Amino acid sequence: MSSEMEVAAKIAEGIGLARQGEYGKALKVFDKYPCCTLDPVALSYYALCLAVEEARCEKSISLCVLAAEKEPVEAEVYLNLGRILLISGRKNQAIRAFRKGLKSVGADADLLMELDKLGVRKKPLLTFLPRASALNRLIGILVHRRG
Repeated sequence: MSSEMEVAAKIAEGIGLARQGEYGKALKVFDKYPCCTLDPVALSYYALCLAVEEARCEKSISLCVLAAEKEPVEAEVYLNLGRILLISGRKNQAIRAFRKGLKSVGADADLLMELDKLGVRKKPLLTFLPRASALNRLIGILVHRRG
């Protein structure tokens, strides 16, 4: 087997393990074969594994941003960046990462599902007033009832 095929197989193995939630095993694969992280998607999964297994969120965020710069039209990179941001307690930044992914990639089921899980609210109808204002609430109730 050629070395390129070997690297591709290890990249697929590491990504597959991470997708299954086997972050520790995936991290071992990525650590054993550092050339796997030359692939932007693999780099984003490596970053996710670091965040989950070793709580190295700042490094993980940096790696994922680097992966997004290398491959700006890959939904999984933004998905992993958002998940890392959620792990580090940065919900607003995670929402922005998911939205940036949707803007870059288009409609992606996984990105939409993550936003849906977070319960992202629509902007208030009257954006110049606070969300909690009586007028915004009343108009929102009427529009919601109307369908």
